[in-house]
Amino acid sequence: MEPLWRSRTRSILPGCIRTYSNRMVCLLPFLFTAILNAQPAVQWTKTFGSSLMEVGYSILETDDGGFVMAGVKTSSGDSQEDFWLLKGDANGNLLWDRTFGGTGREYAYSVCHTASGGYALTGFTDSWGAGGRDLWVVVTDGNGNEIWSETVGLTGYDEGRSIAQTPDGGFIVTGYTTSYTTESMDVLLARFDGTGSLLWSRSFGNDEPDCGYDVITTSDGGYAIAGHFSGWRPGDTDVWLIKTDDQGIEEWNKRFGDFGDFKADGARSLQQTPPAITSSQATYPVNTREAPIFGSSSPMARETCSGTRFWEERGTTLAP
Repeated sequence: MEPLWRSRTRSILPGCIRTYSNRMVCLLPFLFTAILNAQPAVQWTKTFGSSLMEVGYSILETDDGGFVMAGVKTSSGDSQEDFWLLKGDANGNLLWDRTFGGTGREYAYSVCHTASGGYALTGFTDSWGAGGRDLWVVVTDGNGNEIWSETVGLTGYDEGRSIAQTPDGGFIVTGYTTSYTTESMDVLLARFDGTGSLLWSRSFGNDEPDCGYDVITTSDGGYAIAGHFSGWRPGDTDVWLIKTDDQGIEEWNKRFGDFGDFKADGARSLQQTPPAITSSQATYPVNTREAPIFGSSSPMARETCSGTRFWEERGTTLAP
């Protein structure tokens, strides 16, 4: 499949890019709503930050037509990185920003809306928790004021990479863990209630580094995780899709890619699609999309509710 257009920007983040001056540039409104057969037109650009390092990792449109973004901001006083949450209007003007953190390092990789009109962030912290690097969840009100925060982890390395709210008002988080596994690094799935209490956590993986990058709640009440599964050689990873029940117990998992080809494949985004009809049978396909990785192909696969591959498209290989 030939791409409709290409960007020459070297480092692209969801809705924002990190420039070489360590500032953050936000590209809004969402440009993919433009005509699909034409290159999107930039409506405006904005920068947020200082001369220190600021990076945006996750962005959402808000009900007022503006945006909220999560990432990392370096504090000028102690040169430490903190969770960063900022809110802008529809024209990209900054309304407010908040930082959360201690004397260590905190990176926020994902933000989601909450049913109460606030926001939930996840990433990692070196300041709080049991030691090492702990998964951290921060929940705020609509003005970015912290309501509660909670950590998950032991003395190893544990990070949250994606967060979603569950129908009962709690939260589900995926990422990776070295604390809750005997292997090198496994996919982590953690479930919180609406007040921040950890209900359970699960890990999935083999004896090589594996990671979950996106998690969604599914129509049957369970969860689906998209990430990567590592092979036995460095750099050999496959797209990995894991389906669990509402308690995080694995129902099935599927790998996609040419295992053993020593190429870096991995899923970064996951969506459940509306019902589809295949072979006169109603199914609920799950869409996985791989973020562009320089030097490897970029597949988009569609799976049925049992994990059977429905179709797959591969994009043009991108050169570094």
